[in-house]
Amino acid sequence: GTVHGHITVDDVDGQGVLLLDGRSHAITRRIGDVSDNLVSISAGILMKCDATDPDVRIIIRIDHPDGTLLEWNEKRLLAIEHRPDQWERFNFEWILRDLTTSPDDLVSMFVIGDAEGVWIDDLSVVFRSRTPVRPAEPHA
Repeated sequence: GTVHGHITVDDVDGQGVLLLDGRSHAITRRIGDVSDNLVSISAGILMKCDATDPDVRIIIRIDHPDGTLLEWNEKRLLAIEHRPDQWERFNFEWILRDLTTSPDDLVSMFVIGDAEGVWIDDLSVVFRSRTPVRPAEPHA
């Protein structure tokens, strides 16, 4: 599916939310640009859906520069954790443990859902390093 686009909903922040139609656009970052030694990736959304058990998932995948998949993981919103017809935060943290990545590998995050009327807003993505990230070299 495709994303319908940004639609303003009055009871959110007014900056425009997405009506999820199958799959959101992916946010992709090169690991070397966001971390010196990546140990975890967190992603979260604010969401609202009338369905009692929507199949909404946050997907995170890591690909090598040539496009081959290194690893992926997901978190599914469980019905017991879901509050129908209310704005709620849905978060996922993937701790990489022994997974070896390279600076040129690409991390992508997206949301999928098969229920009607899944609204998403306020996406957050956090990349955690084992040590603080070094400042980037200045450039003109």
